[in-house]
Amino acid sequence: MMALATGAQAQDSVSHKTHNFRHHHKEMYKNLNLTDEQKQEVKKLNTDFRAKMEELKKQDHLSVKEMNEKKSALFNERQTAFKNVLNDEQKTKFDAQQKQFKDRKMQRRGKDAA
Repeated sequence: MMALATGAQAQDSVSHKTHNFRHHHKEMYKNLNLTDEQKQEVKKLNTDFRAKMEELKKQDHLSVKEMNEKKSALFNERQTAFKNVLNDEQKTKFDAQQKQFKDRKMQRRGKDAA
């Protein structure tokens, strides 16, 4: 019974993280005032990213370290491609939003550790 409760809690945690991630990205895109063309390019980037992540998840021969390194490389690749879609003003806004997001994340971690 305890294992079921722990599994349910873990699933709720993942679901909560996914919701926060999606909300963060929706707000970020909205604040950047992407053009329709940029939205289409970003949609394609995200679709390609998801496909690559699904392929990566199938590679069960990788160690945890290798998997994490490959995931990190994919995230960085997507981040770079995303920034290439933006104009200079949007890049400045994006960088500021990323800094705010990281600062809030660090504050939450600090509170969790206390």
